[in-house]
Amino acid sequence: MKLTVQGTPSNPQFYSWGSVQPDRNQPYDELIKQHYIEPMMQNVKIFDGSQEITSDELSNAIQDLWFNDKVDPNLDQELREIYNKLTPFNFNDTNLIDDLYGLQALNVNQLPHPSNDKKQMVIYTIEDDIIPSTNNLYSKWGHGAMSLFFASLYGFTKTRNYGNVLFVAINSDSEWQLYKETVTQQAQALGDPQLIAKASQFATFPFAGQISQSVILQENMATNSFEHCLLQAIHELEPTQKLFPCPTNIKAQIMPAMIVYLNISELQGANPVEISNDLKQIQQASILSKSLKMITSQRLRTAQSIVPKQNHHSQANNKKSHIVRRQNRKISSKPLSAKRQLEWIIKTVKKYLTNRQSQNVYKTQTKTFMRPNRRNPFDPNLMGSSTKTSYRPDIHIFFDTSGSITEDNYKAAAINIIKLALKMNVDIYVSFFSHVITKPVKLHVKGRTAKQIFNEFIRLPKVGGGTDFNQFWDQINLVDAHNRKSGKSYRLNFVITDFCDRVPRSRVFTQEEAAVKNTFYLPIMPTSNSWDTYDDIVEYAKEFAQAMYQKGIDIYPKLIM
Repeated sequence: MKLTVQGTPSNPQFYSWGSVQPDRNQPYDELIKQHYIEPMMQNVKIFDGSQEITSDELSNAIQDLWFNDKVDPNLDQELREIYNKLTPFNFNDTNLIDDLYGLQALNVNQLPHPSNDKKQMVIYTIEDDIIPSTNNLYSKWGHGAMSLFFASLYGFTKTRNYGNVLFVAINSDSEWQLYKETVTQQAQALGDPQLIAKASQFATFPFAGQISQSVILQENMATNSFEHCLLQAIHELEPTQKLFPCPTNIKAQIMPAMIVYLNISELQGANPVEISNDLKQIQQASILSKSLKMITSQRLRTAQSIVPKQNHHSQANNKKSHIVRRQNRKISSKPLSAKRQLEWIIKTVKKYLTNRQSQNVYKTQTKTFMRPNRRNPFDPNLMGSSTKTSYRPDIHIFFDTSGSITEDNYKAAAINIIKLALKMNVDIYVSFFSHVITKPVKLHVKGRTAKQIFNEFIRLPKVGGGTDFNQFWDQINLVDAHNRKSGKSYRLNFVITDFCDRVPRSRVFTQEEAAVKNTFYLPIMPTSNSWDTYDDIVEYAKEFAQAMYQKGIDIYPKLIM
């Protein structure tokens, strides 16, 4: 795009204490325009070439990105350029509009943007950021201290995988009691006995002596729900300065998946280990309760149906913005042969060695004077042999069996994986995923024929339905955490997919997590009855790679295409 601005951009303030109290009855396009667009469009016009970009167009684009909760890499980049032009904030390494409030807080306090980039790493920590800003807030409860605390909290959560969480800072137990009373009043005003009963139960939640209290909310909450009472009570008390909501994710302001009430009086006196443990529990609850829907083999065998097949060529998916689309990095339009793909995987596996135990034993022999020569042990001028035992990581294959992939697609992929296992003489772990995921199953290879292995593979329970990449990312990280605790090797993960899912905007990746560091992607090979051609798969892979790049992860070297 060639952007030009008429007029002088102001220094827009999108969030200040008590300024944003969204009305859930207000249409979302109006809400977005009012709070996230109009503050920066005052006295200015922006053009793409000769065509003016209107606030209505921006509102529609943001609404589409926000409520789909999927990264559209092209549209994200275009909106990012617009916001960089009209605000003093740096949107280059963020997701629009998720980080708007957090970026403003960083800008006000002249703090750097958090980043996991090894070349320019900026990590916010409990010791250096959370504790000092909490102590400052406790001693100087007010706007300035709130802004610094908010910026530190945003910086801390941004580089860690938190879900859609609304943090609320409450100074002491007396304000907590006032908040619970306000929730009860909201429930009583609606007159629903069930809501009143929930409010009574909520009123028993302790706060004194607690670093935090958390409530997991149902998605798509109604205006007559208890979740709505909790949010309305927050918005009612916010202007009184009794509490301070910290929506580190914009979506969390209106439809959070979890509310975390932070007890500032306890937080400021806690040690780093206590705070770390509390925040880790919040992180796990926010992610696992919503994302990882683990299904056992036993349940799968008795399941009738899950979700009908998706049509990835729906009108919604073909919806285009008038803003010019960008060209992505090239991926070969010619698919790799099964043989070449197999060679690539084997070459990849052989690059990795570990001292931690796995089933993939690797022994090397070296010559050394430290050991006697076996044929002439009394000759000091002859070197002996030393055998070193190390391990290659175990291999875990994730098969995409969603509705867009036919049985022939993953059978063809399975045959190649079996060839890999036989050639390397190792057992492999297998999981199947769609919008749910199966537990890992070890596929035994040693001492068996290819036909025997394939027959076992066919009998394994599969899943169908939509596609959710969170399923295998979460399982990879959980397995890795378990193996680390038990002293076992990490795994190399290969995901076989058609890439028909977009990257969630709410997900945060780190360079060192197993779902990033040790994970590779292979395309399925279309057949005559496939939903998509290989050209379609290439385009899906490009979108996936671009979206991951905007999340700070360069996935291109991990595409075996």
